[in-house]
Amino acid sequence: MATLNAITSAKKVLVVLDHDDVLNWVSLRNLPQVHLIEAGQLNTYDVLVADEVVFTETALAEYVAGPTKGKRSGADLPDLATREIPGGVPSIAPAAGAGTVEETTEEKA
Repeated sequence: MATLNAITSAKKVLVVLDHDDVLNWVSLRNLPQVHLIEAGQLNTYDVLVADEVVFTETALAEYVAGPTKGKRSGADLPDLATREIPGGVPSIAPAAGAGTVEETTEEKA
């Protein structure tokens, strides 16, 4: 719950989980502002009704991979891990005191 509150304070949150994420299913299923859905069941209505949509990393990989025709091993899922790129600009600004955005040599000139 604390993690979800750190991500969003929306009144209606759609949380997309993969089928095997039992811990998050059990943890979030009784929260009134949260609607849980499996990545393969994601639909337009649920996205439009929600104020914000939150994916777990595994659910996002499952959704991006598309529908399956049979069992799929975890090795077939796309790699969506967040990696730090030296000199890159982060997509989300770091929290206060958590670091700074590095400048490139072009920006200094």
